[in-house]
Amino acid sequence: MVVQGLHVLAGVVWAGGQVVMGVAVLPALLRLPPREARVLLDALGARVGPLMALSGMAVLVLGILRGTWLGPVRSLHVLLETPYGWTFTAAIALAVVGAVHGSRSEARLAALFEGEAFHPAAGRRLAADAGFVVSVVVGLVACMVLMHFGL
Repeated sequence: MVVQGLHVLAGVVWAGGQVVMGVAVLPALLRLPPREARVLLDALGARVGPLMALSGMAVLVLGILRGTWLGPVRSLHVLLETPYGWTFTAAIALAVVGAVHGSRSEARLAALFEGEAFHPAAGRRLAADAGFVVSVVVGLVACMVLMHFGL
């Protein structure tokens, strides 16, 4: 029960943080003068970056524990030949994709700037990034619902 609670808490922090940053905070930065946006982005990165890394890693590790040690995936047969195992594998794959994506966010955010100005494609880049993040989060939530029902 503790592992489940921590997994859910970490998931809410990670997924919620990703969506809020991608859909609200980062697009709002484009409304600021580029110099102010860069200062705010650096400050946010110092605070939010470690939280996202920690919560994302916790979701992944606790999810694996939840599905294996404390759950039904205790053999390759269950992992590879049952609907629950397939959904579990999809959830792990999506979580890894989300973690890799998050680990590369600093480089993507730096690419929003071109010298002292915003890159001309900054808005499109943020929209594409936000769409990707929301898709990963929706996919993960769908996997969690399916696994709740044993699928």
